[in-house]
Amino acid sequence: MKKIYIYLSLILLATSCAKDSFRDEYMGEEMMIDYMFNNFDYGVGLRAISITGEYQAATPNTSVWSGTFEPHAESNDLISKVELYLSMNNGTKYLHQTWSLSDMYEGDFGLPRFDVSVPLADALSTMQISDFKGNDVVYFNFEVSLTDGRTFSYTNTTGSMTGFYWSSPYRYLVVIGCSVPFGGTAPAGTYTLNGQDSYGDGWNGAEITITIDGEVYEVFGFDDGSSASTTFTLDGTQTLGLSFSGGSWDSEITYQVEFEDPNGENAQTALSDGTNPADGTKNLNVCK
Repeated sequence: MKKIYIYLSLILLATSCAKDSFRDEYMGEEMMIDYMFNNFDYGVGLRAISITGEYQAATPNTSVWSGTFEPHAESNDLISKVELYLSMNNGTKYLHQTWSLSDMYEGDFGLPRFDVSVPLADALSTMQISDFKGNDVVYFNFEVSLTDGRTFSYTNTTGSMTGFYWSSPYRYLVVIGCSVPFGGTAPAGTYTLNGQDSYGDGWNGAEITITIDGEVYEVFGFDDGSSASTTFTLDGTQTLGLSFSGGSWDSEITYQVEFEDPNGENAQTALSDGTNPADGTKNLNVCK
């Protein structure tokens, strides 16, 4: 019996010491969570629920970047507003849109949400930019302001907020692509279609149909030899389409579309295909 009393006394003493030790470690609080709640300010996360879209230089009116976002604060009433600033290549920031709490709707868990949809043409207008090129980068910078005067953005966001559940970097980078889809408006310049046949006996029935503004401009192919080419010029307002139709020896076929601007500069390969090119329409890649 004496042994039992001794053991119980030791347990009570150890528990008491442990609590005193925790209180010392957590500045007088018994539990770490109590210490955190009582000694740290709450921040705010801007969770990305979904992000879709891309920007293409050839289609600024129909290229759209969009997303749904959900601000997380200690309470919804703390949220004053969310602002979206845009900048080109991380230059000057321009305010594009503002959402107050009343502009948002209730999400799945009672938290506020808002939607973003920005066509490239609107982004360029906000940034007061008329001259841009493929591979330029549009920066989407979000800032969340609280009713207590604090503001949060990518400048004061830690790594724990940028991935997994939170996915909250506050900043998103969208590269302007250079794709010219079949039937899309093509940049002004000179286009040269070069075709090759590795055996030297022509394309054996294969051909490429070139359409400009929806009308057939030329059906390209050659019956003999190892190479041929054709050239055409566009003024920047016309649509362009290329479509390949195979012949009997497509394993011998390669071709390229070369581009240069009206000043004879900015030379680049807009398309390279083969061997065994797939039948169907083709997209070009032209960066202004």
